[in-house]
Amino acid sequence: MTRRTPTIDPELRAHQEWLGYLQPVGLVVAPAAMVDAGWVVTRSGSELIDRQERYREAIQGLSSASDCADPEPEADGDTRTRGFPQLETLLVEHLGWSADQIQSEPALIESYSRHLPELGETLRPTALVPAAHGEGIQLLLQALPSLAPLDQKGTSGEHLWRATSQERFERLLRETGVEAGLLFNGAQLRLVVAPKGESSGHLTFPLAELGEVGGRLMFAGLELLLGQSPVFLDPDGYRLSDVLARLLALNAERYGEEVALGLHNKGAKPAAKASTAGASAGADRPRPSSRARLSPCKMSRSVWRYEPSLLRHSPSHSPRNGTNRRGGSASVEGPPQELG
Repeated sequence: MTRRTPTIDPELRAHQEWLGYLQPVGLVVAPAAMVDAGWVVTRSGSELIDRQERYREAIQGLSSASDCADPEPEADGDTRTRGFPQLETLLVEHLGWSADQIQSEPALIESYSRHLPELGETLRPTALVPAAHGEGIQLLLQALPSLAPLDQKGTSGEHLWRATSQERFERLLRETGVEAGLLFNGAQLRLVVAPKGESSGHLTFPLAELGEVGGRLMFAGLELLLGQSPVFLDPDGYRLSDVLARLLALNAERYGEEVALGLHNKGAKPAAKASTAGASAGADRPRPSSRARLSPCKMSRSVWRYEPSLLRHSPSHSPRNGTNRRGGSASVEGPPQELG
């Protein structure tokens, strides 16, 4: 019997592709959540090429904060690591944010700073991004010194707490209750997600590579994720904060399915042992009549009760089987699971 290859929505595949280039660590954004929000990644077109060209021309050579002066360029050009000296330049000039969407008033910064007396350190954001509507903060911004490593523990002895910039920023997000933020060192822009009660995750954009022809899909992904529209202007339910929240809901669904399946498997093992023991002890017993056996209908209901993942992939039960805001049909994530 020929097996039909399950079809995958092309938009879902496109999101999987650009995220695959960046290799997210942990929970950050889910392709299915982006499809739900109607997000469509732009793969080509003259407008995308023009925006990427302007982006490439704005990239500059960077020097680390420890350098006293810029190194002399070699004969074949500047060999320094390239990126953006200021985070605001990237956000305003290339992602379309307005300057007032980045808040850095001292009193506001202080209200989102956290002192850790046991570690002798105060965690403080560089700036804050207000919620799209109403009060509150949706993102913390942390601009590090130029080319400061994101994942390397400090060796200068300046801090009692020997932690990486990533770990410090995660701690600040958890302490303030703001679940997401941007960590920046000139050459890299990292979206960090640290939801309450969940494992953290992050997605890092290598800024110089996004200006290359081979980095065009990643550049489109950056615009899709952190452009002004998905962060501020899109309707409720379709913004970045909603996509991040949807990821947690998807994770909770999968966790519930794993727990249910685990309980089923756990109960199946003692039953199998009892069945084996009963078969050896009662080999001479008469077989039950056909009316006493489990009917196929009852067996089918039993299987569906303990395999909620099948319900998740069924077109009639899928929570993602709706219509997105661009009028397209939202697809399910991945092929249907098969019973072992």
